[in-house]
Amino acid sequence: MTGSRRCLPVSYRTTWELTDLPIRPPLLRKALRFMRCRRYIDGRSRFASWETAALPGSTVAASPGWHFLNSSAQTEATTVLRATARRIACNMDGFQPLSKIARGKVRWDYAVPIFTLHLLALLALVPWLFSWTGLVALIVGVNVFGQLGVPICYHRLLTHRSFRAPKWLERSFVTMALCCGQNTPARWVAWHRMHHQHSDGDDDPHSPLVTFFWSHVGWLIFDNHSTHGVASYYKYARDVLDDPFYMYLEKHRMASACIYLAHALLFFVVGLLTGGALTGEWAPGVQFGLSLLVWGVVLRTVYVWHITWAVNSLGHLFGYRNYKTGDDSRNNWFVAFITGGEGWHNNHHHDPTSATVQHRWWEFDLNYYIIKSLEWIGLVTHVVPRHGLRHPAGERGSNGLLQHQPDDEANHPIEVPVGGRKKDEIAVVGADANELDRPLAVEN
Repeated sequence: MTGSRRCLPVSYRTTWELTDLPIRPPLLRKALRFMRCRRYIDGRSRFASWETAALPGSTVAASPGWHFLNSSAQTEATTVLRATARRIACNMDGFQPLSKIARGKVRWDYAVPIFTLHLLALLALVPWLFSWTGLVALIVGVNVFGQLGVPICYHRLLTHRSFRAPKWLERSFVTMALCCGQNTPARWVAWHRMHHQHSDGDDDPHSPLVTFFWSHVGWLIFDNHSTHGVASYYKYARDVLDDPFYMYLEKHRMASACIYLAHALLFFVVGLLTGGALTGEWAPGVQFGLSLLVWGVVLRTVYVWHITWAVNSLGHLFGYRNYKTGDDSRNNWFVAFITGGEGWHNNHHHDPTSATVQHRWWEFDLNYYIIKSLEWIGLVTHVVPRHGLRHPAGERGSNGLLQHQPDDEANHPIEVPVGGRKKDEIAVVGADANELDRPLAVEN
């Protein structure tokens, strides 16, 4: 796009005319596919005309025969199309067309491990590498390394501060997350807080409004300065970086890889020694060790990746909504089943700080009951209840967090610690209030 980067006005008429937008057909087709996928419109709806000039003054008109399923669908489709149009008009870095991003720099430090482990996971199809112990290691690993490390530690503890845990336990959970091939704590927290602040908006790192592939994994492997910039980690996760261990992991990127490889080697060695001891021969030991490695490490890592990414992709595309949250978050029973409760995503966006996302009796939240079990045995404290059960507005609980927000602020993703202050629509833990007014610097 040439000329100014300011957002140009968008007008909506009976013919759904988008005026003064330097907009191109592929992006509007993408918006149209998305709205069909969300069932805002039916398959008969088409764009009537295309004007593809790269300068302001272009016009794209939808045909008068847009077939909305109901008035609610029309309202939500308006929001979707407005957001898409504004991203195109503003030429936001975080929402470049996928083809444009692909022509830029690929993040090989992400792409190579992701591709390699997916390739190695195919070894699970080799009968010689199957063992029932390996299958048990997969199931147990997903529920121990995966659940404790990612949704409970990275998400509810580090990102939203939904409970407190002693440092030794917190760092143990972080190590489990690293053993699942997750990113460093500061990056993971920064990206998720950025997602909440700009959910399905201009700076959301992984909105499915781009493409499903982008929201699932593409945002990781294609270069995006607003996501991978060091300044964003400092802005959104400064409280995490204050911990020396997490700062060490950020400064020494190979440390995370070494932790993952060391735990993979441990699985293989345990299998090798066990198989050798039981049979008295090394060959069965090698087979058993490789079985534990493929099923208990590689396949578990890939599975945990995909169920984590599914929250970002499926959780904003398919499902129902209990609350109007200003984004397209959804409650998806399938995602909730495979993630231990994280699929009740609309509930979470409505009340992000709460330790539970179970807002109806049948919306079972396994992760919350694990947290409550840890509280019952005294390992964690200050578990934050649901919004309506926290202290009245203005009071602070013993955990040092604002315990209640007015209704019009119920969707704020992060609450402010004592001594903090709110800025604009959101307050980011550990971020300086003045810094939020400055544009986010990016790496060159």
